[in-house]
Amino acid sequence: DAEAEGTPLAGIAASRPAGDPRSSAAVLVRAAERDAAAGHGARAEERLRLALERDPASVPALRALRRTLVARGALADAAALGAREADVLKGRDERIRVLLLAADLGRGPRSREGKAASPADAVPISAVVSAAVEAGTSGSVAAAGSGPTAAAPPRAPGAPARPSDPAVTEPLRRILAIDPAHVGAFEQLRE
Repeated sequence: DAEAEGTPLAGIAASRPAGDPRSSAAVLVRAAERDAAAGHGARAEERLRLALERDPASVPALRALRRTLVARGALADAAALGAREADVLKGRDERIRVLLLAADLGRGPRSREGKAASPADAVPISAVVSAAVEAGTSGSVAAAGSGPTAAAPPRAPGAPARPSDPAVTEPLRRILAIDPAHVGAFEQLRE
Protein backbone atom coordinates (compact mmCIF):
# COMPACT_ATOMS: atom_id res chain seq x y z
CA ASP A 1 0.00 0.00 0.00
CA ALA A 2 1.04 3.62 -0.59
CA GLU A 3 1.49 4.49 3.08
CA ALA A 4 3.75 1.51 3.71
CA GLU A 5 5.88 2.48 0.70
CA GLY A 6 6.32 6.10 1.84
CA THR A 7 6.98 5.45 5.53
CA PRO A 8 10.45 3.84 5.26
CA LEU A 9 11.66 6.59 2.91
CA ALA A 10 10.28 9.28 5.21
CA GLY A 11 12.01 7.61 8.14
CA ILE A 12 15.29 7.60 6.28
CA ALA A 13 14.86 11.24 5.26
CA ALA A 14 13.91 12.23 8.81
CA SER A 15 16.80 10.38 10.43
CA ARG A 16 19.53 11.72 8.17
CA PRO A 17 20.03 15.45 8.40
CA ALA A 18 23.20 15.21 6.29
CA GLY A 19 23.05 15.01 2.53
CA ASP A 20 21.06 16.95 0.00
CA PRO A 21 18.38 18.97 1.83
CA ARG A 22 16.26 19.32 -1.33
CA SER A 23 16.07 15.57 -1.84
CA SER A 24 15.27 14.98 1.81
CA ALA A 25 12.53 17.63 1.68
CA ALA A 26 11.10 16.15 -1.52
CA VAL A 27 10.85 12.71 0.09
CA LEU A 28 9.14 14.21 3.13
CA VAL A 29 6.68 16.13 0.94
CA ARG A 30 5.80 12.91 -0.89
CA ALA A 31 5.33 11.13 2.45
CA ALA A 32 3.12 14.01 3.65
CA GLU A 33 1.08 13.71 0.46
CA ARG A 34 0.49 10.04 1.15
CA ASP A 35 -0.38 10.71 4.80
CA ALA A 36 -2.90 13.36 3.76
CA ALA A 37 -4.46 11.02 1.20
CA ALA A 38 -4.79 8.39 3.93
CA GLY A 39 -6.51 10.89 6.23
CA HIS A 40 -3.56 11.48 8.57
CA GLY A 41 -3.53 15.29 8.47
CA ALA A 42 -1.51 15.81 11.66
CA ARG A 43 1.23 13.47 10.49
CA ALA A 44 1.23 15.14 7.07
CA GLU A 45 1.60 18.57 8.68
CA GLU A 46 4.45 17.31 10.86
CA ARG A 47 6.28 15.95 7.82
CA LEU A 48 5.78 19.19 5.90
CA ARG A 49 7.28 21.13 8.81
CA LEU A 50 10.21 18.72 8.88
CA ALA A 51 10.65 19.18 5.12
CA LEU A 52 10.88 22.94 5.70
CA GLU A 53 13.49 22.42 8.40
CA ARG A 54 15.54 20.51 5.83
CA ASP A 55 14.95 22.94 2.95
CA PRO A 56 13.43 26.27 4.00
CA ALA A 57 13.04 27.23 0.33
CA SER A 58 10.95 24.17 -0.64
CA VAL A 59 8.04 25.74 -2.49
CA PRO A 60 5.99 22.51 -2.62
CA ALA A 61 6.32 22.15 1.16
CA LEU A 62 5.51 25.83 1.76
CA ARG A 63 2.39 25.67 -0.42
CA ALA A 64 1.16 22.40 0.99
CA LEU A 65 1.67 23.55 4.58
CA ARG A 66 -0.03 26.90 3.89
CA ARG A 67 -3.06 25.11 2.47
CA THR A 68 -3.10 22.68 5.39
CA LEU A 69 -3.07 25.57 7.86
CA VAL A 70 -5.91 27.30 6.01
CA ALA A 71 -7.92 24.08 6.03
CA ARG A 72 -7.63 23.75 9.80
CA GLY A 73 -8.34 27.45 10.40
CA ALA A 74 -4.86 28.62 11.46
CA LEU A 75 -5.12 31.71 9.25
CA ALA A 76 -2.50 33.84 11.03
CA ASP A 77 0.07 31.07 10.66
CA ALA A 78 -0.97 30.58 7.03
CA ALA A 79 -0.58 34.32 6.36
CA ALA A 80 2.95 34.32 7.80
CA LEU A 81 3.81 31.25 5.77
CA GLY A 82 2.41 32.92 2.63
CA ALA A 83 4.72 35.88 3.16
CA ARG A 84 7.62 33.46 3.61
CA GLU A 85 6.58 31.63 0.43
CA ALA A 86 6.63 34.90 -1.50
CA ASP A 87 10.25 35.41 -0.44
CA VAL A 88 11.38 32.26 -2.25
CA LEU A 89 9.24 32.58 -5.39
CA LYS A 90 10.96 33.78 -8.53
CA GLY A 91 8.05 35.02 -10.65
CA ARG A 92 6.84 38.56 -10.02
CA ASP A 93 3.16 37.81 -10.69
CA GLU A 94 3.25 34.71 -8.53
CA ARG A 95 4.85 36.62 -5.64
CA ILE A 96 2.16 39.28 -5.90
CA ARG A 97 -0.62 36.66 -5.95
CA VAL A 98 0.74 34.95 -2.82
CA LEU A 99 1.19 38.29 -1.03
CA LEU A 100 -2.43 39.23 -1.81
CA LEU A 101 -3.49 35.92 -0.33
CA ALA A 102 -1.31 36.54 2.76
CA ALA A 103 -2.97 39.94 3.27
CA ASP A 104 -6.41 38.36 2.92
CA LEU A 105 -5.51 35.63 5.41
CA GLY A 106 -4.10 38.27 7.76
CA ARG A 107 -7.56 39.84 8.00
CA GLY A 108 -8.83 36.71 9.70
CA PRO A 109 -11.78 34.39 9.12
CA ARG A 110 -14.37 37.13 8.66
CA SER A 111 -12.61 38.42 5.54
CA ARG A 112 -13.10 35.06 3.87
CA GLU A 113 -16.82 34.71 4.72
CA GLY A 114 -19.12 35.18 1.80
CA LYS A 115 -16.36 34.45 -0.70
CA ALA A 116 -16.40 31.36 -2.81
CA ALA A 117 -13.43 29.19 -2.02
CA SER A 118 -10.77 29.47 -4.64
CA PRO A 119 -10.18 26.35 -6.71
CA ALA A 120 -6.67 26.08 -5.30
CA ASP A 121 -7.96 25.96 -1.72
CA ALA A 122 -10.66 23.41 -2.60
CA VAL A 123 -8.20 20.81 -3.89
CA PRO A 124 -7.07 18.11 -1.43
CA ILE A 125 -3.55 18.52 -0.11
CA SER A 126 -2.39 15.29 -1.76
CA ALA A 127 -3.39 16.56 -5.21
CA VAL A 128 -1.83 19.97 -4.57
CA VAL A 129 1.47 18.53 -3.41
CA SER A 130 1.58 16.09 -6.34
CA ALA A 131 0.93 18.84 -8.87
CA ALA A 132 3.51 21.16 -7.31
CA VAL A 133 6.17 18.46 -7.20
CA GLU A 134 5.50 17.29 -10.77
CA ALA A 135 5.31 20.81 -12.22
CA GLY A 136 8.38 22.14 -10.43
CA THR A 137 8.59 25.77 -9.43
CA SER A 138 9.93 27.50 -12.51
CA GLY A 139 6.64 28.36 -14.18
CA SER A 140 4.14 30.96 -13.12
CA VAL A 141 0.95 29.59 -11.63
CA ALA A 142 -0.86 32.88 -11.25
CA ALA A 143 -4.58 32.54 -11.67
CA ALA A 144 -6.40 34.34 -14.43
CA GLY A 145 -7.06 37.93 -13.47
CA SER A 146 -4.34 37.91 -10.82
CA GLY A 147 -1.65 39.68 -12.77
CA PRO A 148 0.42 42.46 -11.30
CA THR A 149 -2.19 45.16 -11.87
CA ALA A 150 -5.32 43.14 -11.18
CA ALA A 151 -7.63 44.65 -8.62
CA ALA A 152 -8.00 42.71 -5.42
CA PRO A 153 -11.30 40.95 -4.79
CA PRO A 154 -13.83 43.03 -2.87
CA ARG A 155 -13.87 42.61 0.88
CA ALA A 156 -16.82 40.71 2.31
CA PRO A 157 -19.43 42.83 4.08
CA GLY A 158 -18.65 43.12 7.75
CA ALA A 159 -15.00 42.13 7.36
CA PRO A 160 -12.73 43.75 9.92
CA ALA A 161 -10.90 46.74 8.43
CA ARG A 162 -7.83 46.65 10.70
CA PRO A 163 -5.86 48.92 8.37
CA SER A 164 -2.93 49.22 10.77
CA ASP A 165 -2.55 45.47 11.36
CA PRO A 166 0.91 44.47 10.07
CA ALA A 167 -0.43 41.06 9.04
CA VAL A 168 -2.47 42.95 6.44
CA THR A 169 -0.34 45.99 5.62
CA GLU A 170 3.09 44.38 5.30
CA PRO A 171 2.17 42.04 2.41
CA LEU A 172 0.43 44.93 0.66
CA ARG A 173 3.47 47.18 1.08
CA ARG A 174 5.68 44.41 -0.27
CA ILE A 175 3.43 44.21 -3.33
CA LEU A 176 3.86 47.94 -3.88
CA ALA A 177 7.64 47.53 -3.58
CA ILE A 178 7.44 44.95 -6.38
CA ASP A 179 4.91 46.87 -8.48
CA PRO A 180 4.29 50.49 -7.42
CA ALA A 181 1.34 50.70 -9.84
CA HIS A 182 -0.58 47.76 -8.33
CA VAL A 183 -4.08 49.20 -7.98
CA GLY A 184 -5.46 46.41 -5.79
CA ALA A 185 -2.75 46.70 -3.12
CA PHE A 186 -2.97 50.49 -3.12
CA GLU A 187 -6.76 50.46 -2.69
CA GLN A 188 -6.57 47.91 0.13
CA LEU A 189 -4.03 50.02 1.98
CA ARG A 190 -6.30 53.07 1.63
CA GLU A 191 -9.29 51.25 3.18
